[in-house]
Amino acid sequence: MKKRLAAVTGAAILLALGLGVYSLGVEPYWVELVQVNVAVPSLPERFDGYRIVQLSDLHVTRRTSEAYLEKAASLTNAQTPDLIVLTGDFTTGDPALVREKLEGFLIRLNAGDGVLAVMGNHDHWNDPDRLARILEASGVRLLKNELVRIQREGQSLPVIGLDDHMEGLARLDAALTGLDEGEKALLLVHEPDYAAISGPTGRIFLQLSGHTHGGQVSLPVVGSPVLPAFGRLYPRGLIQVGEMGVYTNRGIGTLFPHVRLLTRPEITVFTLTR
Repeated sequence: MKKRLAAVTGAAILLALGLGVYSLGVEPYWVELVQVNVAVPSLPERFDGYRIVQLSDLHVTRRTSEAYLEKAASLTNAQTPDLIVLTGDFTTGDPALVREKLEGFLIRLNAGDGVLAVMGNHDHWNDPDRLARILEASGVRLLKNELVRIQREGQSLPVIGLDDHMEGLARLDAALTGLDEGEKALLLVHEPDYAAISGPTGRIFLQLSGHTHGGQVSLPVVGSPVLPAFGRLYPRGLIQVGEMGVYTNRGIGTLFPHVRLLTRPEITVFTLTR
């Protein structure tokens, strides 16, 4: 009996150690490339097959590996995106401390129609003005409650980017005034639960968000035991909210304790079809 108990205890210890090593040293850097096809009946003909790559929640710090960021940039560019979108939380602390590392990542990103971004809550907690300058210097267009149009042979795809919802800065109504009658837009906003506001407008065909990291840890049956405010209704993946799709990207960075378990970091490729 004592030998059996010792064997079970030893196996449990080894399993715990193995999971610890995996969740700290393997899964946080094992990026999953997720392909999502989105049917948009109102999509202009020239945008049929349009490819958008989303990255989110980089949370760059001094401990972030430059090799990991380079890998993420290379994987993104390999998808030959028409557009790259970044949905907030670029750094965890002062962006000045990681400026070279962040710029080195951002300037590698390459898409036919460029790179669009919105800020997240951590960005506003850590010198948003400095971050905005870093984004601009890296060729990234930061959207703050505004609508831009991607042009294709006389047709356009409207994209709305909102400031951070958690900080009370998102203003969708102002951006919607730029839509023509019957048009629907792609929406970028950091917190996925903003869908409770954007969905009922009927003017958005797809909302792209981040913020949750997918919980960083997902347990069988239980799911993700810890999710942030404004990220509990739509914690990961694609969920339909009325006629609008909401996609929550799991991000490529982490927050303390910097573990991932059954919640791999993610780069998402969306293909829009009519």
